[in-house]
Amino acid sequence: MKLIILIQLIGGICYVLGGSSDVENRENATEAYNRVGEYLTRELQKYNSSMKLTRKAKSDQIPNSNIIGAGYNPVIHNPICFTRDCQMASFGLPIFEFDYVRPEYGAACAKGLLKPHRAVTFRCKPGFDDDTHVDIIDKLDSLKKTTLVGLEISAGANIPVPQVKSVAATYKSSIQTQFMVNNILEKHVEVVATTRKVSYAELSMYQELMNLSPEFIFAINNMPCCDSSDEMVYKYIVDRIFKYFGFTYVEHLILGGIASENIFIHRSNVTKLTEDKVNIAREAKISFGEIFNVGTNATFSHEVEEKKKFDQSVEDRYRKVIGGNAGQKSWDDWSKSVDHNPVVIKFSVTDIFRLLNTESNRFPKSDSRIDQKRQLIQKALDKYLNISFYCPRNCGGHGKCVDTGYFQVGECKCDNGWTGADCSSMTGLSGTLCGINNKIECNGGPVIKGNYPQHGCAPGYVKQDYHWSVTCRKQVNTNSLGFAGTLCGIYVKGFSIKCGGKKPWLEKCPNGYKLSDMDGGSAYYCYKTDATSEDLPGTLCGYGRTYHNVQEEFDCDGHYPSRNDCPPNYHLDHADVGQPSYTYTYRYCVKN
Repeated sequence: MKLIILIQLIGGICYVLGGSSDVENRENATEAYNRVGEYLTRELQKYNSSMKLTRKAKSDQIPNSNIIGAGYNPVIHNPICFTRDCQMASFGLPIFEFDYVRPEYGAACAKGLLKPHRAVTFRCKPGFDDDTHVDIIDKLDSLKKTTLVGLEISAGANIPVPQVKSVAATYKSSIQTQFMVNNILEKHVEVVATTRKVSYAELSMYQELMNLSPEFIFAINNMPCCDSSDEMVYKYIVDRIFKYFGFTYVEHLILGGIASENIFIHRSNVTKLTEDKVNIAREAKISFGEIFNVGTNATFSHEVEEKKKFDQSVEDRYRKVIGGNAGQKSWDDWSKSVDHNPVVIKFSVTDIFRLLNTESNRFPKSDSRIDQKRQLIQKALDKYLNISFYCPRNCGGHGKCVDTGYFQVGECKCDNGWTGADCSSMTGLSGTLCGINNKIECNGGPVIKGNYPQHGCAPGYVKQDYHWSVTCRKQVNTNSLGFAGTLCGIYVKGFSIKCGGKKPWLEKCPNGYKLSDMDGGSAYYCYKTDATSEDLPGTLCGYGRTYHNVQEEFDCDGHYPSRNDCPPNYHLDHADVGQPSYTYTYRYCVKN
């Protein structure tokens, strides 16, 4: 009995001592996490304020040359600009320190200015693109190619390059990616990005001859290691190293400027332009030339009618310059101003792991665990790159999120009965109205004199008498969006049902929809022009009209609006229209 008690007592003492050690390690790791975070936040503010250097500044450093040797995290940083206010690719804190020196003899483009460090080579690289470049960005694949055009990863980098590229500028972290993905997937917009670049200078560094920055050494020295929990170590690495520095650094860059115009065209208008044989890329080049006064004169290069069609199809467009003097309007004047304020237009990176070893003598001898820390950071990177992908609104609880392979963006595979980019829209119900007479096509099947209801309906729809007219009525529920021609909203003699929040005739129809009248203006509708557009709130399903006890009706998924009955997620909308002597009562089931 005494032996058992003694064993239990010794075990309890060991447990308490071990537990005390674990608590102490956890407290030390937490203290280091907070202390390093406060320090790096201050340093990042200083660094950001020094990045946008110009010749007019007090400093005589080459503008933006301090980005050589900066950290770069391909997952969260932006290698390209798309939004109006973005001015340059984003970078992390410096991983190498600089002692600015005069450029090499003969570097006339940097006369009177300083370059970062004697181990950084600098050479003038004056020049510009021979022609304007047009990117048609309509899918995630084309967006990925355009995004990575200015970023290179060194062939010898000790990181999984294909995996890094697949998650580069991830949707969750990159404002530029979010902006473009939302336009492509949710707004059904094609972005035509037209650019022309000017180069100013090229910088390359030899890391073997350079010292690490105090900020990077501080972050590595204070990293919890080996005695701390895996969870705390991973959190420190992600939040204090990957977030503030990255897992690569810039070893080569080109400074210059970029002039660009971004044009946004709804997919339905792209289809129409293609049918009209309008060359979108050519029109974008001409538009760029007109804005910057460069290139072929529009009047001699194409039909005026094509330009008119193109301009009418544009939903939004904006001109921007990155680098140089934004106040200069012409290409010639702006390109000459780039050497006064060049920005990074292309760069290459390599991994940080080659810097983390005892042989390099870059860290204090007191940090004997630098090799172990390198292994922990590499292990953390493997986990970090397996980022969960994002689906719009998590598919609304009505579908499964499937990875697309781009930007960690997922595609919703909707459950039966639901559709849309986020599975928030109910699928088309039987009774949905599509097309009117020979005025609005219900364009979803083989051509029957243009697919106008007056002549017949596409498979899945049947001809239906409607309001002195004829429409196509959907026969059965389907798991797909409505055809082009699906009716949404109505305005008739003061009775109004909104389409996507817009009143037909009184307001412009939503994107992907167009206004049409019926019977010379007795009624107005918005109708879909693009079958890939969402069936918006206001989509009409079923119909009832009463006049002098005469009733016309057809159902919406078995529910008759004429009997004040509509299916779930639809509501009844009705009104009395006309004079006391002749009053019509209209009833519709309207999508919520």
